[in-house]
Amino acid sequence: MAEDMNSYENALIQRLVLRLPQIDPTDDNLKVDRPAIMSSSVTRSPEASPSLGTLAALPLELLQRISEFLDFRSISRLRRTCLKGRDTVDTVLAYRRTVTHASKALDALGKIGMMRCHSVGALYATLVSRECAACGASGAYLSLPTCKRFCYDCACLNHAIRVAALEICGFTHATADEIFSAYEMFRDSWDFNGFQPNLLEFATGFIESRVDHRGNAIAYGEDWDSALEGLGMRPEKRQALLRAEHTELRMRGTAGTWAKYIFETVYEWLSDPDDGLTRASAAKIQTVALPATPPQDHVMVYKGGPAHYLKRIWRLGDSNRVDFSELYSRLPMDFSPVKNKMVYFVESKRWAHCYAKLTEDNCYPVPAAILHVAMPTDLIGDPTCIAGDDFNWLAFESSCDERSMGIESESLQALVQTSPLLGPVCGNSNAHVEELTDPDQITILEMGGEEPLQYAFVGDEMADELNEKCNGQVWIEDLRSEGLALYREA
Repeated sequence: MAEDMNSYENALIQRLVLRLPQIDPTDDNLKVDRPAIMSSSVTRSPEASPSLGTLAALPLELLQRISEFLDFRSISRLRRTCLKGRDTVDTVLAYRRTVTHASKALDALGKIGMMRCHSVGALYATLVSRECAACGASGAYLSLPTCKRFCYDCACLNHAIRVAALEICGFTHATADEIFSAYEMFRDSWDFNGFQPNLLEFATGFIESRVDHRGNAIAYGEDWDSALEGLGMRPEKRQALLRAEHTELRMRGTAGTWAKYIFETVYEWLSDPDDGLTRASAAKIQTVALPATPPQDHVMVYKGGPAHYLKRIWRLGDSNRVDFSELYSRLPMDFSPVKNKMVYFVESKRWAHCYAKLTEDNCYPVPAAILHVAMPTDLIGDPTCIAGDDFNWLAFESSCDERSMGIESESLQALVQTSPLLGPVCGNSNAHVEELTDPDQITILEMGGEEPLQYAFVGDEMADELNEKCNGQVWIEDLRSEGLALYREA
């Protein structure tokens, strides 16, 4: 049955299921090393207590038992509180054996943001178990979301794993279960001229149908929280999107487009363990210090977003060439209603950081990054600039297909055919612009009074020119590793 899954779901299983060794808890000779994370000294934070406080009055056996109910993040914090905490945790057999024999499982849980989902005792119980939780056969695989053993075929068919994956992508448990239950029901019977939607497409369609039936949030004063709740988004995802520092960028989309963006971004990352790079391509990427200044006759431009999306620029396999067409505009981060074959960059790294931070906050645990491109000055030395009324009319006309079927003004048509096009950042979503009655209502984004200018490179020919002239001049800086970047030589 596992062979019947589409490639997205196969990749999803690779991310959420991994081999887990089996150990015999009765084996007294079982080797239990002092794990690498168990250093001989304890580094405490300034506010850390010098002792376990009231817990110190409890006997060691009771402290050990309590520790087994802690998740690995909490027990690690307990271990760092003081020497007594370290000594107590180090005597918890379940903790030491799990860290020694299932360290890969802990690493995997950390990467998908689930380190706090399972207790020490629960993971150890799975480590010493043998049977598949579904069929009773030998279970060599651990389901990270459910902390149960499965044989591979049962893992591939397990309902709970997919529901948990949809929860990681931002849905509430009830909504995730509703989506996958419907998907299971219709997966074998749907056949539209030979086409069957995968889980990604099905869930995206689910969001769109909920927008139609339960409403959307488009303008600033509308109830965004209720709209996102109606789309089935978890409270923490809603709260992250609605933070004050994200307000300006949030208004470039609607509740529906942001729900789809969050879900699709996390799902694509979960389903793409290697970030879409071939082994040959990934092997040529190295970590380097970012250049202090651009090369001579070059200027720096930037693009913020999910790290795995930005890495698509290196997806040409064995070739060392870059492919800027992989970064064509994507709603709601980019405003491109007329042409989808546009690559956007911003002049300011600070503004690119805003884009990346928005992704990091809303799409956790997906890593966010900033793409740095040293662009030859002859590519952008004399860009076509659009501002003021021209920019407002361009945004107003280009998103109103029902009203004008595209841009009517010949002068504006000439502008959008040029590349690169330099202009401000539109602060309205496409859906909001369609509701406006006057181009003067278009909002221009600012950043502390500064207008965040962006370049739009239009068309396949321009993408090919970027590929040629910017090859070897691309760096991807992880948001959590400032100053260091991934780089691949030309």
